[in-house]
Amino acid sequence: MSAELFDDFSYTGIADDNLTSRWWVRTTDGAPGVAGAQWLSSNVSFIEDPDLASNRLLRLKATTSGSGASTSHAEIQSNDDRFRLGTYSARVKFSNTPLTGTRHLADKLVETFFTISPWINDPETDPNYSEQDFEYMPNGGWGQGNTSTLWLTSWETATLENTQSNQVAGDQSGWKRLLIQIDESGSRYYIEGALLCTHDASYVPETNQHLDFNLWFDELAAGETGPRTYAEDVDWVYFAKDVLLSQAEVDARVAGFRASSAALVDTLP
Repeated sequence: MSAELFDDFSYTGIADDNLTSRWWVRTTDGAPGVAGAQWLSSNVSFIEDPDLASNRLLRLKATTSGSGASTSHAEIQSNDDRFRLGTYSARVKFSNTPLTGTRHLADKLVETFFTISPWINDPETDPNYSEQDFEYMPNGGWGQGNTSTLWLTSWETATLENTQSNQVAGDQSGWKRLLIQIDESGSRYYIEGALLCTHDASYVPETNQHLDFNLWFDELAAGETGPRTYAEDVDWVYFAKDVLLSQAEVDARVAGFRASSAALVDTLP
């Protein structure tokens, strides 16, 4: 493989120079999410993997006590935008229940892995805007009631009218391997190696994109004032430029990197 990126997220913390040279941890207010919420760098951390002593995990946290002012979100995005056609994959742990506090189904949480183009022009009208999303809502939302739902969405501009989207109802909690194959013919979304949907060529990104993970509340159980904190963990992220790989082929690349103790591989131009 001549051009690829693998990041095992083996950083010491958000102040690690190796992290800050490659990833941006969000602290700026604004969308998406409930009004008044903050995006806190303290909600991004790196923890020991309880299942593998030699491994570390990226952890995103979001917390609320039922009001916008008490709500905080988390996001980490690649500094560069060298990602367009090829294979994207990440191993992500989705959660249905909070780390602390009580689960309230009226809390509409969004747990994600996605790609996004730079916001250079107005993204609602820019034809070069693009985005491909895995968005898991453990408590439902967006018209799905309280049913756990995984959303798979490709964006041509940042308006809902210019998207192609599929929904998969059901529990997706626990570790999942997510994969998107993108070439000029379209985008194909997989989970655990199973094809979930294909989006057509009009939603293929025209320009390069960033890698991104975030965790946020779209709605709150406003009458519930007890604090609750949710988490999303990420084991690794991988991209192969201009090559379409299966999940098994990605897993083999990841296993090879780990066998050689390579926590970070970057041969992208």
